[in-house]
Amino acid sequence: MYQFVDRQVSEMDDGARFLVWAMRRWVHAIHEGQCPPSVIGPAFSRWRMLGAMPHFHLAMILLNRQARGAIRFAPMRCPRVAEDEAVLLALVEAFAAHDNARAHATASLLVEEHAIGGLVTCLTTVSDRLTHAGIGMAPC
Repeated sequence: MYQFVDRQVSEMDDGARFLVWAMRRWVHAIHEGQCPPSVIGPAFSRWRMLGAMPHFHLAMILLNRQARGAIRFAPMRCPRVAEDEAVLLALVEAFAAHDNARAHATASLLVEEHAIGGLVTCLTTVSDRLTHAGIGMAPC
């Protein structure tokens, strides 16, 4: 998490920037009463990530409804990564690094016990799709 928190979004690799944008845009769509997949779908398609979109969407639903506490996202134009965003980036990076123990431990801190498996499955797929799209998160 500390490798991401308070970093300039513009200085991050493509995968991390994409995820920060997608998380913030998903939350913004919810607040605006829009359907998040229809809002974020075109960007997922452009980045060759369309197959990850349903998994990302479900992960965000789990974080929205099954979180152990409030998860806060920065506004769309915020130039820096917020703390909770950094935790989620570190979680995806753990999957990219095949550090399943760290990933499961982090997931268990974020969501209720019955939602851990779903979150792990979804974010594992998102991480894999980032790699296949050529914008994977480089292990830190």
